[in-house]
Amino acid sequence: STHYADITGEVPWIEDMITKYDAKAKEANVALLPFAGYDCVPSELGIYLAVKALKNVIAEDQKGVDLDNVVKDVTLVFANDGANSGFPKGTVQTVLDGVNKSFEKKEEADSQPIKKIPFNSPEYESIMSSALSTKHFLLPSWSEAQNEYTAPNFMSPINIPVLYRAGPSIGVNSKVLISDRSRISSSQYSILSGYGFIPIQAAILSFMFGLTLLLLPPVRKMLQRMLNTYSYDGHANGKVILDTEVTSLISHSSNSDEKWKGLSRMVLPGDPGVYCTGLLGASVASVLLDTTTTTTAETDSTKATLPPLSGFHSPVDAFSTSPDNVDLLEAYLTQMDSQITLGATRSSK
Repeated sequence: STHYADITGEVPWIEDMITKYDAKAKEANVALLPFAGYDCVPSELGIYLAVKALKNVIAEDQKGVDLDNVVKDVTLVFANDGANSGFPKGTVQTVLDGVNKSFEKKEEADSQPIKKIPFNSPEYESIMSSALSTKHFLLPSWSEAQNEYTAPNFMSPINIPVLYRAGPSIGVNSKVLISDRSRISSSQYSILSGYGFIPIQAAILSFMFGLTLLLLPPVRKMLQRMLNTYSYDGHANGKVILDTEVTSLISHSSNSDEKWKGLSRMVLPGDPGVYCTGLLGASVASVLLDTTTTTTAETDSTKATLPPLSGFHSPVDAFSTSPDNVDLLEAYLTQMDSQITLGATRSSK
């Protein structure tokens, strides 16, 4: 069988592909892995590893705790260090196409339309709507881990549905709110800027103004002409940083509560759209090859890798059939100069 990994992040298109080909792929035992780039893979892996760290430390200290439902909320904070030089042409074109399509006259529905298979399970719809609420995009949010305000991650409309679809595999149930945020400065904010509130609010307003301009057809046509000659080759010296924090609140009979946190930090080389995405895609493809051939099993008896889930799945979701599969993904990223650290903390409330 030929398996497949793709860095595409277009959820509606993947939903169409799931409707058309998911059943056939499962029948043929073929793994199809979209979302194999930035920022879905770091998010999935970051949550998976932070949840693992959280469960390990709670299991050692607390007895009788339901570890399957221990996670209460998740916070992701992305940052780019020297990597904000531009966007890949394909990404910009996808955004522009999406805006254009929203204004096109809808074609008449077929007399017998194909019933789509929903991308997300219905049980996750409510919490996903909360994670993508207007408040998320319009206001800065305070981060305890960063000790400053953070901006919305404008890739959330792609990232959040993917993460909730992988929820059962990465330790996130339908009650866990995922906050997907970003830092817009590589340096720490001071009290003079309201710990980032003022510049972040200004950046949000500027972004919203830009989106408003896209509603004007002349602006979209001008951008399309500019895009025809636009080129961006990436930024090899940049860094993508993701801090992931998962929290759990454990109540005791003494009326005291303990707040536990599982933490992961990833530092990935390159800019998000080209170099980092290439690194992520190559790592996912390598794990896919290793887990769908007999080479690994024959050469390393200490690894208990298993074939990935068949059908359409995001990478970490697909590799969750065995912890060693995910360890292998982490190992490939580390070999490519990524840095991944884990931790856990506890505090009384």
